[in-house]
Amino acid sequence: MQVSVDLSVLMSQEEWKEYQAGMPQKLRSAGFVPESIFAAVVAPSPPADSPLAQEYELSNGTPAEGTPLWRVIVNGDTAAPLPSVAPMVAECLPPTAAWLGSTEIGHTEFAWSSEPVWSAESSEEN
Repeated sequence: MQVSVDLSVLMSQEEWKEYQAGMPQKLRSAGFVPESIFAAVVAPSPPADSPLAQEYELSNGTPAEGTPLWRVIVNGDTAAPLPSVAPMVAECLPPTAAWLGSTEIGHTEFAWSSEPVWSAESSEEN
């Protein structure tokens, strides 16, 4: 079934660059066939009282201040139950990343003019 995972993620630029390249293969190994991945920083830092900032601080022992807030959208196909798909995608993120997100049936674009950071159409791995 075609699904879209929409995540809010706290992680550094360096972590994203390190994990982004391996994400499609990790997703395939988990039973999710990716079609496109969109990612963009939506805020340079999260609000201090946000659940993501609190989770980040609890998990990493350091405040989230200065850690970029990303929106990551992954479109693809999977036979996995919907409640398990967002966590499946989040497993492909850096282990220090804090995330919140959802899965829905269908396809989601970040914005009309946004280009994906990865797409199956332009990938040589297919």
